[in-house]
Amino acid sequence: MKNFIFILLVLVSIISPLCSFGYVPPSQYMVNKLAMKHGGFKGFKIKTEVMGMEFGQSTETKFKAIHTYYSEIQMLRSKAINDSGQILYSMEKPMKMFSVLSQLQFQSDGTALAKALKEKGVPITMEEELAKIDSEEKRRAVEKTYLTRWKTTPVWAIGIKDKESAQLWIEKDTFLPIKISYSNGGNFFEIQFESYRFFREFPYPRSLQFFKDGSGPLLKEEVVEVMVNPDTNEFKNNPLSDTSGFTDAGNVLPSATRDLIRQYYEYLR
Repeated sequence: MKNFIFILLVLVSIISPLCSFGYVPPSQYMVNKLAMKHGGFKGFKIKTEVMGMEFGQSTETKFKAIHTYYSEIQMLRSKAINDSGQILYSMEKPMKMFSVLSQLQFQSDGTALAKALKEKGVPITMEEELAKIDSEEKRRAVEKTYLTRWKTTPVWAIGIKDKESAQLWIEKDTFLPIKISYSNGGNFFEIQFESYRFFREFPYPRSLQFFKDGSGPLLKEEVVEVMVNPDTNEFKNNPLSDTSGFTDAGNVLPSATRDLIRQYYEYLR
């Protein structure tokens, strides 16, 4: 009898949370809520460490990165550096050229973010599409969303239940991305985000892992420092340039480090 009661309690603990969030909001509404968390800031300066991974473990191959985003001109500058602060690689992109990862982390316009995700195959139904449908039942029918869990966390998923389809998983209570998967250039990518922290109301994950073509994680990025509304003189005093890529110091790096930097900026930034 005691065993039966214990099993019943376990089932209730699993089923009850699922029942409590049975309603799934419209997909663009979820994306709008996500984007709103990036609004109202002048910009961000984020220091991270990127490391290679093999068999699920970090390797000795690594580099540091500094990402600076300036909201007024919607521009991201990023550089890979060594332990001495020497620049190994640099990159500069306007918002219209942002990667999926940069869009998810910095875009504050929900419609623009939704369109960027749709371009990668995430089946978001835009608000103007829903407005043309004459009943709530039909509107829900066109949405490709479902309820699931990521580990123990309840999430809303935008996409279909297929491991090889584009999907965005959003944590139910915070509207923050848990993972995204999408195809690009004949490859299938997945980015997983872990343990968000808030820096003056700006959310940023403690770490992320990047997967390619269904294999184990290719690399991991861990946050070191997040500065909100930093000094923007870096943008104001330095003209924008079209140059990017490896510096002289970067060109003489060991091949494993160069490959890691190249993969990070090619696939994620």
